[in-house]
Amino acid sequence: MRSALLASFFALLFVGAAQAALTEDQRDQLERLQQDCEASALVDCLERGLEQQQLRLAEAVLLFRQACEGGEARACSNLGYMHERGLAVAQDPQEAARLYGLGCEGGSANACSNLGFLYQHGVGTAADAVEAVRLYRQGCEAGSARGCSNLGVLTTGGIGTEADLPEAVRLYRQACEGGSGTGCSNLGFLHQRGLAVAQDFTAAAQLYRQGCAAGDPNGCSALGFLHAAGQGVPQDATEALRLYRFGCENGS
Repeated sequence: MRSALLASFFALLFVGAAQAALTEDQRDQLERLQQDCEASALVDCLERGLEQQQLRLAEAVLLFRQACEGGEARACSNLGYMHERGLAVAQDPQEAARLYGLGCEGGSANACSNLGFLYQHGVGTAADAVEAVRLYRQGCEAGSARGCSNLGVLTTGGIGTEADLPEAVRLYRQACEGGSGTGCSNLGFLHQRGLAVAQDFTAAAQLYRQGCAAGDPNGCSALGFLHAAGQGVPQDATEALRLYRFGCENGS
């Protein structure tokens, strides 16, 4: 297995280096990284790839690919994300779907959730809401907060599954507790509107604040609305404008 990995890595090293237009110094660095990776466990190779992802994406691709080929599910998921987004590789949603599938089969919760998103939106595969629900549920049960939040959205709207607002509340709460800003914001919306929970503007504001802090721009905009209206928080036009602006600049 190690000799096969070594051969495939060197093939990828020089093809990938040419495609990414790496310098000779970067090629030398890749060779050193490969030697370290070859001498360690696949999970160590994955962790090294994670460290490289922010600084040297081309190197990360090679390390993730090696670890994925060795059966490391999280590496398959990370490599799938890079193909989905076109990070240091050509954007290829079909390849992303394939890699997410490998990761999901190997036990990566995020891979299942990411593949569910592709099925939900028909990216890289035929749209299939029922399959998206199944994958989101699998990801959620394995610990993916994003999977729980996205499953909550489909459960709220009755897409690919029966509409069930109490179940959506549970899913959004689980997502929020797991760190999903979108999960917090969606739960805040249900509290704001009094859907399957008692209407509670204070709770809605707190949840929107959590969502905003966790990176969901919709949570920021929704909190701005409550500040503008003085619902659950002091009325504050300046703060409302700040939150609206932040939400707008970040995609809300």
